[in-house]
Amino acid sequence: MFLRLDPHCRIAYGARRACLYDTKNGGMYALNEELSVASRNVLYDVDESHAVDAERIAHELDPFVVQLSAPQYMDPLRIGVSASTRQQYNPKRLSHMYLISPIECPLDCKFCTQSAPIPRRTGCDRFGQVNEGSLLNPEHYEDILQSAKSLGARHLSILGGDPFSQPRWLQKILQTAIKLDYDLIEIHTSGYLVEAMRHVLQNLSDVPIRMVLQCLSADSEVHDQISGVPGSFNRLTECIHYLNKKQVRYVLKYTVTAQTLSQKEANTKYFSALGSELVVVDYLYSDDPSVGGSLQLLRKASQPTNNFQPVSIAQMQAFEDGHPCLNGAIAINHAGVAYPCPMMRESPVGNVKRASLSQMIRNPELNKIWQLTVSELTKCKECEFRLGCFDCRHLQRSDADFYATRFCTYDPKADTSFGIEEVW
Repeated sequence: MFLRLDPHCRIAYGARRACLYDTKNGGMYALNEELSVASRNVLYDVDESHAVDAERIAHELDPFVVQLSAPQYMDPLRIGVSASTRQQYNPKRLSHMYLISPIECPLDCKFCTQSAPIPRRTGCDRFGQVNEGSLLNPEHYEDILQSAKSLGARHLSILGGDPFSQPRWLQKILQTAIKLDYDLIEIHTSGYLVEAMRHVLQNLSDVPIRMVLQCLSADSEVHDQISGVPGSFNRLTECIHYLNKKQVRYVLKYTVTAQTLSQKEANTKYFSALGSELVVVDYLYSDDPSVGGSLQLLRKASQPTNNFQPVSIAQMQAFEDGHPCLNGAIAINHAGVAYPCPMMRESPVGNVKRASLSQMIRNPELNKIWQLTVSELTKCKECEFRLGCFDCRHLQRSDADFYATRFCTYDPKADTSFGIEEVW
């Protein structure tokens, strides 16, 4: 009996085990060590297939394979994608522009007010005292947006603080971006400044704007405790009602702390029912109680299943062509300093006051980050789940090792097969 993988399937091998990816249904299937070795022989060394239990392998892999009457030799093939997808992830091509405003957030979240940043995937940048002389002027922002669009950027994200704290500044940015025909304009906000949001959006319709709202708990009292501002939950609720009524797209970003860990599932279910496009669950990666962390929270946050995502051909191609999050991205802060990511503030790659965007995207250090693949990461390259697991370099890197994976409890070299109950 000879078997061949269906075209929509792929197997990736780790140090001890393997994972089968089904791009038709987006699934990932863990294969234990015994089956990995056997399937490797069946699928790649068909002339040795008599040495394994082919009937058992055929049963295990039935949904993903085609039975052949004779051996069929095939060279390893790269997964093919459309030209538009190749262009999107083409190294040295800008695709995602982040603008970070010099604006404070009206909330006072305890995990966001420390001098040292608390590890998490996303978050605002609390600048504190801003040197007015260092701020970019309106012409700078217009030039940045025009240059970014000409270099290929289609996605614009505006972060703060809270951009609605300065509605006139935000209106000018939106007017320029809409005129330049960006495909998607995201505004990251606390949801607290509802009146300012109404003012900014009142005359905008049929434009590609999407809000990203910070959520902390489905319980109003707990939400307000974490945010440090009484009434912030009611403001957020009012904001969501307004966006639903105006039919503005929005995403809810739920940050899990030690205080809400036991209610994570209930909170996620509550937020999912409010009408958003998506609920993004993030964790506070800390065991420090003073900022809302705990050892239990840190261990839960470090489970790799939190980073698993439905697989697709385009996604797997992105993983092979460069870093799927960092590739093509650049962030500009209020003073013109550029970063590979809004959260990687210790890794500047230039300043728009002294160099053009086109010069910066040719920066060897930035290109090295854009073209980084999971196959270069110290731990991930030996993991069978690497093509379906989201990697946040800002979060996972260490001061000593950019390629480290600090927050992951799975050991691809361990004797134990993958399984939540077995590993954790």
